[in-house]
Amino acid sequence: MATKPSGTGFFRYYWMFIRHFARECYHSWRVEVFSSLGVAAITFVIAYYQKDAGAWSSFKIALIANLLWLLLFAEVHFVRTPWLLHQEAKRDDQPSVANTAAVGGLRVAAEGTVIPYEDKEEFRLAESKYNRLSVIEKLSLRKANETKGMTDAEFAKYLLSESLPNDDGVFKKVRTKTNFLVRDYATGKWSIKSEWHNAVERLTKRQIL
Repeated sequence: MATKPSGTGFFRYYWMFIRHFARECYHSWRVEVFSSLGVAAITFVIAYYQKDAGAWSSFKIALIANLLWLLLFAEVHFVRTPWLLHQEAKRDDQPSVANTAAVGGLRVAAEGTVIPYEDKEEFRLAESKYNRLSVIEKLSLRKANETKGMTDAEFAKYLLSESLPNDDGVFKKVRTKTNFLVRDYATGKWSIKSEWHNAVERLTKRQIL
């Protein structure tokens, strides 16, 4: 099912971009900065004790060189971040949305902003159907999902054990209202249709009672 980015997709993408970029810079710089500054400081101390008149100038040059080197790393992470977003989207089985991000004067082609499953049209449709169900009907979906299949008799027994009112034919009612369920007529078990499994899995984890 095709999914279009929501109205906040642009801002969500840049928020994720900044977070990934900052994290990459932090993980690399915390090693590179201290090691580079350490080498520069040691060089300055050695030159100073050797009465080198240019020790301070050399130290400043080393700092500027390190700064330029770190800026080069930042540029690498800046270009690499959209690719990382795309890889995360593929790893999580999330759809990719083609985006072109402009940052300053540089345009970065980004093919990997992640759309949360809860923002997908499929989930929103399932949610609208689920919200119209009664408490008992929602419980029937939860039990059918947890047990990978449940009969009417088994659910009636569960309701009795929880001191809840019985609802005859509840699974059939839920199927009529939502089309989430399918029945195996050989066993009499009701289970979640595969195309709705992800949505029902998330929805039934919400508090019901």
